[in-house]
Amino acid sequence: MDGNRTRLAWLLIVLGALLAAERLTVGAGWLWTTLAGAGFLVAYARQRIRGLLLLGCVLSGVGVGLLLGAVGVTGGFWVALGIGVMAIDRIEPEADKRALRAGAAVTAFGLLYGVASAGWIQDARFALVLITAGLLLLATHP
Repeated sequence: MDGNRTRLAWLLIVLGALLAAERLTVGAGWLWTTLAGAGFLVAYARQRIRGLLLLGCVLSGVGVGLLLGAVGVTGGFWVALGIGVMAIDRIEPEADKRALRAGAAVTAFGLLYGVASAGWIQDARFALVLITAGLLLLATHP
């Protein structure tokens, strides 16, 4: 099989799997949002226009977040969106790290929202996890 035919075969397989996965979830439009994001990322890879990267990463994060929300992951939307925003800086690094900081803040919000919704904040073990994390940060600080 030649390269174009192989790529087309894989594209059909992936698209079919995604369509099947969308049928198994509530819907929520996650598939089309994620595919649009992937399209913008492919366009960025070919043209190197930063606006395409921004749209691709944000739409991909929103799409995955919609999927996580549809399957019931509390705070998953915000975590996926934050990771999508952080990916902007990893793909095309910025000197001031605005995208990385903004994405980290959104991801932290999603994690805290999920932890609070699960009732873990009232659990004494969560306090021990925070203390341990703080001690590890202090111990590894140069």
